[in-house]
Amino acid sequence: MLDPDTKKTYGVTSAILAWLVFFSFTITLVISISWPLMNVVDPDRDFYRAMHMTLGVVSFVFVALRLLWWAKNPRPQAPKRMTENAYGLSRLTLLFLYISVLGLSVSGFMNSWAIGYEVSLFGLFTLPILEGWAMAFASSAHNIFVLFNYGMLLAYLMVFVYHALRYKVGFRRMIPGMHV
Repeated sequence: MLDPDTKKTYGVTSAILAWLVFFSFTITLVISISWPLMNVVDPDRDFYRAMHMTLGVVSFVFVALRLLWWAKNPRPQAPKRMTENAYGLSRLTLLFLYISVLGLSVSGFMNSWAIGYEVSLFGLFTLPILEGWAMAFASSAHNIFVLFNYGMLLAYLMVFVYHALRYKVGFRRMIPGMHV
């Protein structure tokens, strides 16, 4: 059974979805940095590329579910000692981080389709190729979302570190699903 959020805290479902987003995105990020650096003739390079695309699909699904769950449930109150405006800023920063991951996923699909790669989910099924994407546009869109994502990651860290120090709410709030 799904555990809804309350006015006081996030529920277990929110915490699980947040951790799934965190792990799927982190693994995708690590792979995205490693596979382009591999030698083109390395047989593992295609595996890493396929895993990157698969985890992009997984991240998209988890972020979409997290945002739907977030919209469906009440917003917990700000932690003690933290103003509502500061809490709103931290949630807004997280929202834009989620949006950047969605943008990365969608632009990644477009980029793969423009190149002619199939995007599959662990080989279980393949997303239909939507043709017609210009290579320059798809690649540029993906690169823009990469930069936007790095900016949002930095903003997320800066806001949460500032709040932890300014409002003395601790660094545990940065852990997915925590509401201290």
